[in-house]
Amino acid sequence: MVQQIMAHGFYFMLAPEHDPDYPWVFQQETHKPICPLHVFVWMQHHGPITQGHVIHHRDHDKLNAQLSNLEVLHRRVHAERHRLERQKFSPREREDYGGLYRPHAPGPVREPSFTELVRLLKRGKLMRPSSSSSPRPPEEEGEFREAEKKLKTALPRLAEEVDHLDSGQPIPRVNTQRRGSDIKLGLGKRAERRGCTPAEAALVRALVKHRMHTQPNEAVAADLEIPVGVVEKMKKRPSVDLALSRWRAYRRLPRIGPREKTE
Repeated sequence: MVQQIMAHGFYFMLAPEHDPDYPWVFQQETHKPICPLHVFVWMQHHGPITQGHVIHHRDHDKLNAQLSNLEVLHRRVHAERHRLERQKFSPREREDYGGLYRPHAPGPVREPSFTELVRLLKRGKLMRPSSSSSPRPPEEEGEFREAEKKLKTALPRLAEEVDHLDSGQPIPRVNTQRRGSDIKLGLGKRAERRGCTPAEAALVRALVKHRMHTQPNEAVAADLEIPVGVVEKMKKRPSVDLALSRWRAYRRLPRIGPREKTE
């Protein structure tokens, strides 16, 4: 793609002063901006874009302008798809998982102990942070445990390879004040927000590392030596989904808690 663009007398770059979100194609001689990179790539292969249509990034990563990651959608369909994506989880779920990513989080995110989880689950005050409400069969449970062990082991390596991509850009503050009903549930005003576990933080970093691959799930599975099915199911967890959305929007990676530091 780079050679093809240069052969036409253009170059592309991410110029925040021109467009903070999308890389643009510029003319080499005059440095005149032509169009966003993803639009240029699509038009080179499929011709002009029909009026009222836009080019959509399948993985929602604005820097990934591979042709396989692009599709043309009507503006109304494009807006509706993004609206449904934002409403995938309830505001409460997104709030509980959001504390990990804000620099001004009320406290360090930690994994709840097994005793705390059992106590809250028995009282009916805590929902399992899983995209599936049905329990996994024993053989699948063992597969997940083995995969999470490998992810935890690979976390220091992945952090060293990917953490330099973290922009450090602050994330807009959201309302995290607990309501009276939350206090009755035993959560308290100063309850710590849930975030990515070490295994989930490693998975997010692996997905960022292989984000430009044509088959990122398969690339992550091969890199970490875990089944592809585990990668696909872990990506559906609210914590991982929110971490990936924070990466796409702000180039922020999930913070590693005090007990999981790589130093």
